[in-house]
Amino acid sequence: MSDATSTDAGLPSPSDALGEWRAAEQTAAVARRGRLGCEAAATSATEAAQAAQVTADTAKRAAEAALMAEESASRTAAAAWLAAAASDVGASEARDDLVRADAHEERAERAYVEALARTRDAGDGADG
Repeated sequence: MSDATSTDAGLPSPSDALGEWRAAEQTAAVARRGRLGCEAAATSATEAAQAAQVTADTAKRAAEAALMAEESASRTAAAAWLAAAASDVGASEARDDLVRADAHEERAERAYVEALARTRDAGDGADG
C-alpha cells in the first residue's frame, strides 16, 4: 500500500483494491466452476447408481426367470422320460399282442384248412 494515490493511511489504494477485486473474481469463478463440476459429478453419480440398481434388478429377474426355465425344462424332461417309458411298455405289449395274434391266426388258418380237408374227405367218401 505504498501507492501514492491512497487517500487514508491503512486503506488500500484504488489500484490495490482493483487487484484484490480481480483476484477475488478469479477465485469466485474457479469456485463456481468447481461447484458446477461437483454438481455434475453428483448428478452423474446418482444416475449411475440408479442405472446400476436397474441393472441389478434386471439381473435378479433374469436369474429368477432362468431358474423358472430350468425347473420347467426339468419337468418337461421328466414328463418326456415317463412318456418314453410308457411308450416302451406299450410297444412291448403291442409286440406281445402281435405275437399272440399271429399265433392265433395261424392256428385258426390251420383249423380252417383241416376242417375244409375233412369236409372234402367226407364228401369224397360219400361219392366213392
